[in-house]
Amino acid sequence: MLQVLLQEFTLTKEPEGLLLELNIHDCLSSLIDSAGKRAVFRAMAASGTKARAKLKAELREFFEDPRLRSVRFQTSGCPLRYGNGGALPVIRIGSTTYFCLFYRDAFPIGWNLANGASDSLAEMGDPELIVHREFGEELLIVDHGEQCLYTFDVEPGKGPRGVQAVSLREWTKRRPDQPLDRYQHRPIPLKWFPGPDRVLAHIRSHTHTSGGYFVNITPEDNAIECDRVALIHLNGKPVFFDGELIGRRHLNRPVGLFEVKRFEGKLGSHCFRPDRLFHDLEEQDPSRIEAVVARYRAAVPEQSRENVHAYRQAASRHGEFDLCPITRAMIGRYQEWIQRQSAPPEKVVTPAHRLPRAQDCDIFISCRSADQAIAQWLHQFLEKRGHQGRVFCSSESLPRLGESDYASAIDAALEFATCMIVVGTQPEHFDSGWVGYEWRSFLNEVRSGRKAKGQVFVFSGGVEVGQLPLSLRSQQMVPYSAASPHDSFEALYRFIETAVQPRQNRCCG
Repeated sequence: MLQVLLQEFTLTKEPEGLLLELNIHDCLSSLIDSAGKRAVFRAMAASGTKARAKLKAELREFFEDPRLRSVRFQTSGCPLRYGNGGALPVIRIGSTTYFCLFYRDAFPIGWNLANGASDSLAEMGDPELIVHREFGEELLIVDHGEQCLYTFDVEPGKGPRGVQAVSLREWTKRRPDQPLDRYQHRPIPLKWFPGPDRVLAHIRSHTHTSGGYFVNITPEDNAIECDRVALIHLNGKPVFFDGELIGRRHLNRPVGLFEVKRFEGKLGSHCFRPDRLFHDLEEQDPSRIEAVVARYRAAVPEQSRENVHAYRQAASRHGEFDLCPITRAMIGRYQEWIQRQSAPPEKVVTPAHRLPRAQDCDIFISCRSADQAIAQWLHQFLEKRGHQGRVFCSSESLPRLGESDYASAIDAALEFATCMIVVGTQPEHFDSGWVGYEWRSFLNEVRSGRKAKGQVFVFSGGVEVGQLPLSLRSQQMVPYSAASPHDSFEALYRFIETAVQPRQNRCCG
């Protein structure tokens, strides 16, 4: 691990979020292992109470006073650990949405994000690298019935790489009755929700700017963390498990799924029991959470006295199933963001992208915002061919629905559509944002047999088959020509007309 202890930092309010500015230089103290982290917590427990309370009051004043636009915070009395990143997985299984959290028995005790510390100066300058690495290391998903394994950093057709490959080998040794090495590998169908905040990091003589974060400052555990939200769409019977290793030993933390609706107005609580519980590659009875945690803790060798003491303190104060401070902060930010995104003034649906009822959706058009014009023309063409109200046209610059409403509309349309058209004019357009989430979700349904008649068509101009993501190369590809778009639409329609009949040609019996 690599973290620095910040003596000061600056927050600036921007139109959409916050700008965190900080300086990382050789005079700052650094943490490079868990022993150093525990030493900081011991020091703060002994001398940092007043300084921590002062920082919390200053942060509250900054956020509540509209006259304060930019403030430099002095934190020498309770230096904050910087170099942390994480992801809050939001899991949709069928019609239910969950937060996915990991149980930890080290300080601070409780349910945590998929997060961790940086391991280089490059990651400190660009926390997105931390977010992706930690998410890829920690969250693994398996469906034993379908014998498939979902991982974040899968190269299609080549299996997992890096630390995941080691983790999966060790899991196969640990559970030879679950032959993960023979399971089919699939990329997790996910969409990253970009947060509103940015980071400006001055590291020695270099300056790094990156964004799309939720910057969370938690004086309770002396930390500044840059987080993101990952929306994941799954069906079937997924089992969630922890891939993180210490050396070659799995942490094997229990993983809990918590219905998102349960958190509304209840973040001040201190006991959160999961609606679904997973441990040791199996789903467990959530009513037996105490026994599962006891089994997990018994398997962790040579626990430090600090961990045991912290665990007992937490259990006696709030119970052992509290949220970690960063988790509470991140879920709070997520709730505020969803509420703001879903505000009525933002709900404007343009006529060109009027959303059909989910149950009427036959054709799903997926595209990046750069290809929106082509998708609009195709949408109009299909409606004139008899598919009025039966085409879902999706792009990243779609109607200004709130993010949660748009995500629900996408999932509902994916559920009923029998035909997907993926539009793209650049190789990178096929694997970005919502586009990758949409076609991967659709293909997962087709491969699993739940959408047996589903078909995917790639509608592309200027992209060779070999430049497509591997899973799309086996799908029917139809070239798009900007010089003769109508002819391209006609060629595409010859393929899809047998897959989807126009509305007036349907049998109504």
